[in-house]
Amino acid sequence: MKYNLAAFPLNYRNYRKLVSKVDFIAKYLINNIFYFSVFFTQLSYTIAILFDYLNPESNIYIINAICGYLLFLVFSMQTYSILWIGTTIWYSSTLYGKLKFIEIYDKIINIVNKYTDNRYTNVLLMNAIIEHNVYEKKVKEFNHLLRCATFIMYYLATPGYQIVFYVIHHKESEIFARIFASFGVIICFSAVIAMNVMSAWISKSAHKPYPLLYSFLARKQPKISLRFRLKIMSFIDYLSGPEIGIYCYDLFPMNNYEFYQYIYISGVNYILLMSLF
Repeated sequence: MKYNLAAFPLNYRNYRKLVSKVDFIAKYLINNIFYFSVFFTQLSYTIAILFDYLNPESNIYIINAICGYLLFLVFSMQTYSILWIGTTIWYSSTLYGKLKFIEIYDKIINIVNKYTDNRYTNVLLMNAIIEHNVYEKKVKEFNHLLRCATFIMYYLATPGYQIVFYVIHHKESEIFARIFASFGVIICFSAVIAMNVMSAWISKSAHKPYPLLYSFLARKQPKISLRFRLKIMSFIDYLSGPEIGIYCYDLFPMNNYEFYQYIYISGVNYILLMSLF
């Protein structure tokens, strides 16, 4: 990105927007929120150890508590570092795709609004379509690289926050356990929401030219040559096919509709699970 090694790089305005947003989220998410997450997790663990140690029926030893505290500190630091760095990488990648597809859409709008059936205008529109196809392939490569991560976030994080959510309202849960579980639910559920929202950016922006080109072909004036009309119709058919964007291990696209389905199914499964206890 810095040395413009990517094909069809972002224009200067979108590049500065990308850099400023990624710099902001990296500055506060990786630094401040990371330390706060580790501190709050360790504080909750310390309170739990103190309550257990002060309990007359407890068999906990101070050496075990110290060793457990150190091991849990290493675990929490590693976990939150992977979580927040992964979120930053995901945010920067999806934001780049969103800005690029919006940039291509703006190019198509300008060409369509000033369209005249000549070789120069046709070449500009075809270049925009080629640029769209190039980044569609890059999205496929990105999806192939991280499809396992989306699958893990959806199908492994879900049972995790359902279990800790059960701890929150269980009648035998202590107050410190409820606080610790609430923090876990917020972290897990927020990660799933953020991943889905950022993934939906690409899907939404990549399909924006679809209605625009349909209305463009429906115009009576100016007339479009048959050969060029067929090329545009081929691109429209491509946009109406499989959704362009991030997939959950090639099972379904990460968009708003699938996220609503996920929330509904998770809620139903949780209610069925609670009926067993």
